[in-house]
Amino acid sequence: MATSILFSAFESWLVSEHRRRNLESKTLETIFGNAYFGNSVVAILSGIIAQIAANTFGYVAAFDTAILIFVAMCFLVVTTWSENYGDAHAPISQSFLSAWKSIKSDRKIFLLGIVQALFEASMYVFVLEWTPALTGALDQEFIDKTDSKNPPIPHGYVFATYMVAMMMGSNSFKVLCNYAAPESFMRYIVIIAAACLSVPIFLPRAQVTMFTSFLVFEFCIGVFWPAMATMRSKYIPEEARATVMNYFRIPLNFIVVVILLKDFELKVIFMSCVFFLGLSATAMFLLHKESLNSIHSLAPINKVSIEQEEQMLHLSVSTDGNANDNV
Repeated sequence: MATSILFSAFESWLVSEHRRRNLESKTLETIFGNAYFGNSVVAILSGIIAQIAANTFGYVAAFDTAILIFVAMCFLVVTTWSENYGDAHAPISQSFLSAWKSIKSDRKIFLLGIVQALFEASMYVFVLEWTPALTGALDQEFIDKTDSKNPPIPHGYVFATYMVAMMMGSNSFKVLCNYAAPESFMRYIVIIAAACLSVPIFLPRAQVTMFTSFLVFEFCIGVFWPAMATMRSKYIPEEARATVMNYFRIPLNFIVVVILLKDFELKVIFMSCVFFLGLSATAMFLLHKESLNSIHSLAPINKVSIEQEEQMLHLSVSTDGNANDNV
């Protein structure tokens, strides 16, 4: 429940506030890029602090430290954010129906949901399985020489390294947006992510290669978050944004729960992740095609090249977003 609120409420508030202030659509890409860059910086520090706290006071100390950070965040939100109640008189059922109609009536929203659900499912499975994957690549003799104070893998520091890679990805997103639309470059980002998670399948004992591939995967995640947020701001109607985003999380949670409950072998789990990312890449290619078709339908027939369509897609964030809001 908390993660559903985390990944929908804040973004919905930001997009609503952005539109209420009539800011340029291009600034939203910059805001998302900066937000996830800052998130990575905080995560790097969190990993280091958590490792120090765990080594000094035990593993529970990291969770206790997180409570203090959470309280500070709540204080900042309450004291600095303006409230956005939406339509307070609208029944809850209307919100669910409106969100469902939006998904059914706009193929781009449906495809976006598939991309998000499958990519995030693979990502959350990776979050739970990277530790046994890296540990499994170690020699048992080395593991036997370690203890709780000196674990075989310094998880906090490894996590901090992952966050550096993610920070590089979110920073690269802003650069990529200068040359192409997220619908375009995300096709290849998802393919690269699938290739990275295939390493534990084919090279289960090559720890350095595996760790490097995990870093590249985290880089892809760093690009994924702001790219998806930007596309959601374009395609999902304002009045149903939070509900639609939580609809997307239903298949995501189902996939993660099934994989964890079945207790599959590590190789099978990563094969599943690669399969899901392959489907996600397919949906991303279809979404890109749908976006180009939308642009092409607004242009004179036979007078727009593929390169011009790509440029129009990149420059038409606000136009496409308004068109979908009226669906």
